[in-house]
Amino acid sequence: MAGEQLILPGQLTGAAELFVPTQTSGLEDASWLPPREFWRLPDGPIETPVDERGIVDIEQLVEQVKSTVDPEYIWQQADSTHHFYWPASRYSYDDKWNSDKRTYSTGRFRDLPIHKGDLPREFENWLHLITLPPDMPDREVIQYRMEAWRVAVNLFSSARRVVLWEKRAEKRSKYIERHPEVITFQEEDEFAREYIAEILDKHFRGVERHMSELRRVPPEFRLIEPCDSPKELATNLGKFVAQRSLKLRHVVNDSRTLATAA
Repeated sequence: MAGEQLILPGQLTGAAELFVPTQTSGLEDASWLPPREFWRLPDGPIETPVDERGIVDIEQLVEQVKSTVDPEYIWQQADSTHHFYWPASRYSYDDKWNSDKRTYSTGRFRDLPIHKGDLPREFENWLHLITLPPDMPDREVIQYRMEAWRVAVNLFSSARRVVLWEKRAEKRSKYIERHPEVITFQEEDEFAREYIAEILDKHFRGVERHMSELRRVPPEFRLIEPCDSPKELATNLGKFVAQRSLKLRHVVNDSRTLATAA
């Protein structure tokens, strides 16, 4: 994109047959957009879809943007991390408030990993070109969303440690069965088993504590439903909590459904 200016929706205008920028010089050949022959533009800018909470519906947005380009087109260029709440000037870490001894801000809300997606760069450019920015959700919604994320991260951390230490305990037990000679003193084995049990108990308590916090999050904002299996929690939460952003290239270039948090 060096030397080329990204044209935003405010510079666009509707037309009878095509939705085209008011500044068209060189746009048809712009290397940072799909080739002109693949365009399938609507009559006006696309409003970013949101759900009943005011949260951006990422799956619907991606599908709507895809529908404006020939389905045979394969999006090129390296991935770029797109913030689904834009422009950045509307959101700030200084726009903050406190509630229940926690600090929230519109900037941190915007930067949540579930609000960012890795997209082919030209898809991101195209998205900015043909869509309007979403409205900022109400502060109550922002607060619930951030709290749901905090709880999910903590729950994943504790559940993952439970699974890890259960595997370590099982591995140790099987090894000792095959090689009993490694235990030279019975007290040594008892000490090791007690240590592992204490570690597991600590992380189980963490799961229970964070599960209680999850139940206090309104159901419509939960990123996962409560369950009794740390392994299931770790597996399901790991699909999005362990990432810095949503991986969306495969969704952009084929018909697979986006798997992400609610």
